[in-house]
Amino acid sequence: MEAQKVKIGQVWKDNDKRVGDRYLKVVDLDMDCSGAKCILVPCRADGQAISSRTTRILISRMRPTASGFTLIKDVG
Repeated sequence: MEAQKVKIGQVWKDNDKRVGDRYLKVVDLDMDCSGAKCILVPCRADGQAISSRTTRILISRMRPTASGFTLIKDVG
């Protein structure tokens, strides 16, 4: 399954059942020697940030698989 286009401002839901309802908002994109990554902050389903702590995830993981993520809210 192919990764979706990741854009700043999108809200994604973690599909890992061990973390419950975990939502993340894309706040930046980063290209480094280990691959393209998105920088995310924890948020509510509506995109309201609940922490300033950031997480880096490979963009290739942003796809709707059991260990991936599902796009909840897109940006125009």
